[in-house]
Amino acid sequence: MQIEYLAHSCFLLTSQSGFRVMIDPYDPKIGYGKIQRHTDLILVTHSHTDHNNISGVPGAAKVFASAGEKDFNGVKVSAMISMHGGNPEDKFNLVFSISMDGIKIAHMGDLGEIPGGPLLDFLEGTQVLMIPVGGKFTIDAVQAQKIVELIKPSVVIPMHFRTAAIDRVRLPLAPVEDFSSLFANTKILRESVFEIKAGDLPEKTEVVVMNHTY
Repeated sequence: MQIEYLAHSCFLLTSQSGFRVMIDPYDPKIGYGKIQRHTDLILVTHSHTDHNNISGVPGAAKVFASAGEKDFNGVKVSAMISMHGGNPEDKFNLVFSISMDGIKIAHMGDLGEIPGGPLLDFLEGTQVLMIPVGGKFTIDAVQAQKIVELIKPSVVIPMHFRTAAIDRVRLPLAPVEDFSSLFANTKILRESVFEIKAGDLPEKTEVVVMNHTY
């Protein structure tokens, strides 16, 4: 499986068979460039414009944006409702669990809580964890670290953090270093495109800080 970090909370997953899944396409108004990747399926965690710019994605992909479970060309996708961070009125956020090429990936969207009960059970066995770390509208770096300790994934990919490209007025987020600095004894990788196979997953958690494509 190949993982490309387009920007913000948007990833493109490509299976060994070539099936593509895009998660949370953003509106370029937040500062990143226009998405120019085609995909077969779009997953949307919630309705905010920095996560649901479906019309900005080239082509005519299927869309999955509700709680439940579906199978798309052998890729199993499940979603559970969680609490959104930030404004108390923003209560709705989906957490996605994706099974692709024998690997279980979780994308946390704009998660605003430490998972417990059914949500923690839902995340059990997650091997690749995509987690927001920028605070303000989501959990912050310290809370994200606590979640990593709870879930114990093989790979952690931080998202939804401040970069030079992002509009800091619209999205006053903390930098990724606030998160990565909490993992002093953990292997930290820098990747633009990350390829991973089920048999090559590290035994000890690694943090992969990805460079955004756009």
